[in-house]
Amino acid sequence: MADKYHFLKVGCADCTIMHLGSKIVMVDCHQGDAGRSEASILDYIPNAKIDLLIITHQHYDHFDGIQTLIDNDIEVVELWESNYDRRYNDNSVDYAEWQYYQKLRSKLGAKIYHPTRNEKNYDTVGGAKFQFYSPKKNINDLDTREIHDASLVFTVRKGTMSVTFAGDASDWALEEVTSHFTLQKKHVLHASHHGSINGACLNFIKAINPNYTIVSTKSGVHGNIPDSTALQRYRNHSRKAVRRTDVDGTRIFTIK
Repeated sequence: MADKYHFLKVGCADCTIMHLGSKIVMVDCHQGDAGRSEASILDYIPNAKIDLLIITHQHYDHFDGIQTLIDNDIEVVELWESNYDRRYNDNSVDYAEWQYYQKLRSKLGAKIYHPTRNEKNYDTVGGAKFQFYSPKKNINDLDTREIHDASLVFTVRKGTMSVTFAGDASDWALEEVTSHFTLQKKHVLHASHHGSINGACLNFIKAINPNYTIVSTKSGVHGNIPDSTALQRYRNHSRKAVRRTDVDGTRIFTIK
């Protein structure tokens, strides 16, 4: 059975659905707007079951599609999420946004895990291995932290396919990754923060040096996203191509 990696066109947001053998893994969960030719996540979920849902961090554009899963009785077996703890008056994530995420996750009824740096968690999901580079276990001890510092950054590897997901990781977080790990070239890089300059860490991009960079984005939503300098960095250090979901649509890789 061929594995399929679907990088969905869901606006200035993120949702990737991987069919790994008989298992379904979803990374971030924004529904998109099918009425505007954006993908419906339901079209990529056979048998009403997701074996693993990974939420890189607790911002609407990465998790609000969970309500769609709930409304359509989609079973989620495991949920892996950032270990970030919101502080009082935390400007990096609105209180109502945080509370909404907590409400949705409680409705899922999934087993919840908080993977952190150096861990290879549950690496038999569809035969794929997961290596987590960020966040650090002690991220919540930092007084200056913000939610993008705690975004999950990890690689999924199976056979000849390796995909590195950067979530919305900040420059600080990605510099931490490059200083702590000897990174290797990957087949696909899922770019940080929808092509923002904050997250287009040059040292990280050069180290990953992917065949393809996927930028899940939509112009006109935020004035500086996608950023032209960030896009040029990805072009300069991607061996084959950079693909924008707003321009190129949903991207699908099939690996036998």
